[in-house]
Amino acid sequence: MKTAGIILSGLFLLLATTTASFAEEEKEAPVDERTQAALHVKAGKRLLDLGEYDKAIVEYQAAFALIPHPQMLFNLGQAFQRKGDKVKAAEHYEKYLAIEAKGKSAQQAFEMLAMLKEALAKEADGPPPVAKVTVTSSVPGDVQLDGKMVGKT
Repeated sequence: MKTAGIILSGLFLLLATTTASFAEEEKEAPVDERTQAALHVKAGKRLLDLGEYDKAIVEYQAAFALIPHPQMLFNLGQAFQRKGDKVKAAEHYEKYLAIEAKGKSAQQAFEMLAMLKEALAKEADGPPPVAKVTVTSSVPGDVQLDGKMVGKT
């Protein structure tokens, strides 16, 4: 009976130290990629909301490198768009739509892409041409251009 008690005490002690050992290893174990990616997404969203676009882009790119989920392409499109980089924003929306044409953010991506393409086309056309106009008149009066007063003769 006494021997059984000693054996049970030994097993209990072994079990307690083994459990503690596993708990310590679990704390030291690296976080899995999905969790790391989720942390990057959360940080990216927070930074995007704060207007830290370059930092948000880095976080979204890190998340995409770990788990190449199409939603990250959409998120990157938003970050580049808010940063003012229309070309990169359009590229990321196009990549997203190539993979997720019917995804949860597809409608918004189509709308953003159309808007960006229109803005880029206007920029490609350049500013309207500028011309010098000389007005001479033998009668004094107001000079208007496109209905706006621009001078007097």
